[in-house]
Order: sequence, then C-alpha cells, then structure tokens
Amino acid sequence: MNLIFKDSNLFLALSNVSKNYIDNDDYIIVECKDFDSSYNYKLVDGQAVKGQLIEIDTSIEKEWEKTEYQRKREKEYPRISEQLDYIYHNGIDAWKSDVINPVKNKYPKQ
Repeated sequence: MNLIFKDSNLFLALSNVSKNYIDNDDYIIVECKDFDSSYNYKLVDGQAVKGQLIEIDTSIEKEWEKTEYQRKREKEYPRISEQLDYIYHNGIDAWKSDVINPVKNKYPKQ
C-alpha cells in the first residue's frame, strides 16, 4: 500500500498512486507493507510510522438504534390523507384508539 503524506500527516492510502501525486512536491509517497486502516500514520524520517488506534464514535449508531421505534411506526401508520379522513368520519378519540395506539403499542418507545 502506498501512503501519501502532506505536511507529515497521512492524506491518502492507495494501492496505485496517480501521476497527480507523483508530480506534486506537496505530497510525499511512502510504501507501507503492513498498512492497517484502523490506525493513524505519521511520517517520521521518511518512513510511515503506525500511530494510535482510530477510535470510532458509536454515539450515532446508538442514537439510530434508540429511535428505531420511530421508523417502524412511520412505516406502519396510514398515509396522512387516510388519517384525516378517519378523523373526519370517526372523530379524534376513535382515531387515537383505532389508528394511533395500536401502532404505538406494537412499537413502544424504548
């Protein structure tokens, strides 16, 4: 794997380096046989040096999982036009008990 550095910081990792980087003095290209994309790399004395393990932020994943019930409910609820028609013919209380609550009970808030 070829690592392309700019200002001693890893800029890009490529198996085949394009001419744009070879002919550009802003970049330094270093071959790295044991490249692992889970780690940061720095350029030290012309060599690629493996740094710290890259920590992955899982908060987005956790937030996505926490709100899964919302996506499931959204798919299950009838279209707005159908809900409005139901309200018009049956009233708000019937709409809540017949249309909304069954879906909320099926997919409770977590």
